[in-house]
Amino acid sequence: MKNILIITLYGNYNYGNKFQNYAMQTTLEKLGGNANTNININFNTQKTNNILQKLRKITFKRIINKLLVKFKNITDKKRTENFKAFSEKYLKTVNYNTYDELNKNYDMLCIGSDQIWNPYFIKDFYYSYGQFSNNAFSYAASFGINEIPDEYKEEVKKGLNHVKHISVREDKGADIVENLIGKRPEVVLDPTLLLEDKEWDKIIAVPKNIPKKKFIVTYFFIISKIIAFYINLI
Repeated sequence: MKNILIITLYGNYNYGNKFQNYAMQTTLEKLGGNANTNININFNTQKTNNILQKLRKITFKRIINKLLVKFKNITDKKRTENFKAFSEKYLKTVNYNTYDELNKNYDMLCIGSDQIWNPYFIKDFYYSYGQFSNNAFSYAASFGINEIPDEYKEEVKKGLNHVKHISVREDKGADIVENLIGKRPEVVLDPTLLLEDKEWDKIIAVPKNIPKKKFIVTYFFIISKIIAFYINLI
């Protein structure tokens, strides 16, 4: 049995993030692997002790952003607790602090899904492209943007060239990969669509106040829209 490490965004605040993680884990295990997700994406290599560098990063826009995110976290406390409970119950996680530990314990890396290749989310390209392993592949990885900013292109190109087998979630992502390394990757389904409905039924918790009549559920990121609106005003 192969030990597979899943490299993805990890948090306790987003339905899509949790469900794709669970679906990827389940799919890999159905294929005969032993899958775990590493929850530590803040390795020491990302930190700096240079005070001047830290001060340069402090801008009014960043301060407002942090305050809005903190406000959102306070209002979403119960929601976050539910996400944590889901993670503890259904996701197999590990918390390694060094690349040597990851290499020692895993045979291969599965990068994705979610916006693991969005340079605004994770700037440790050595980690997000699995450059510490010689057996990395991506499944439905997403950039979350239409093009890579010039300052990140070389690092992204280097990372993509390291990944043995690449698949992405969107056509725009395929365009980015093709433009940078000259190879067009396959566009595949989000992991959540790899599971059958009966597999999702196993983990569904039916709300007590669910309507008896037919109804429609809508889901959208209103807080994210508000944050983006305020930041654009600054």
